[in-house]
This record gives sequence, structure tokens and C-alpha cells, in this order.
Amino acid sequence: MVAGYRNTVLGAYQEVEDNLAAIRQLQQESVSEAAAVVATLEALQQAQYRYKAGLVTYLEVAINENTSLQAQLSSVTIQLRRMNASVLLVKALGGGWQAESLTAFTKETRP
Repeated sequence: MVAGYRNTVLGAYQEVEDNLAAIRQLQQESVSEAAAVVATLEALQQAQYRYKAGLVTYLEVAINENTSLQAQLSSVTIQLRRMNASVLLVKALGGGWQAESLTAFTKETRP
């Protein structure tokens, strides 16, 4: 019984540490991806200016727009992974919620 308890406790500690590390790593990724989003939006804006001035074809604008959208999608994916890691951390710490209480909470907070 003691060995089983010890394994359970060690497993719980490992889940907590894994999720804390994931959140920390994803925070760093989020910062660098936010910078990439800003850079791609600026590049898109510059491509649009060059297109309006007649210096480039619309293909350059489309390529920059695609790159910008990919960076934004990547940023959203990182945010989703951060939220999932946060939920798993709460679960690993013993927290939780019931679907009924979540529904009641959203009804109370709506205007």
C-alpha cells in the first residue's frame, strides 16, 4: 500500500511539474510568436504600399498576407496549448468543476 501511495504522489508531482514546465515554455513561445505576428503585419503593410505605388505585383502582397495569417494561426495555436496546459495543471492540483456549475456561472454573468 505504501508503494502504491508513493507512486500516486510521485505521479501527481510529475503531472504538476510537467504542466508548469509546459506553461513556462509556451509563455516564451507566445512572446516570440507575438513578435513574429507584428513583423509579418508590418511586412504585409509594406508590400501593400509597394503594390499601390506600382513597384511590385499583387503576388508579393498575397505571399506576405499568407505569411501573416500563418503567424497569427500559430499564435492562436500556442494560446490554445497554454490554456490546455493550465486546465491540466488545475486538474493535477486536484481542482475541477462540474458542467452544471459552469452553465450556472455563465447564466449569472451574462447581462
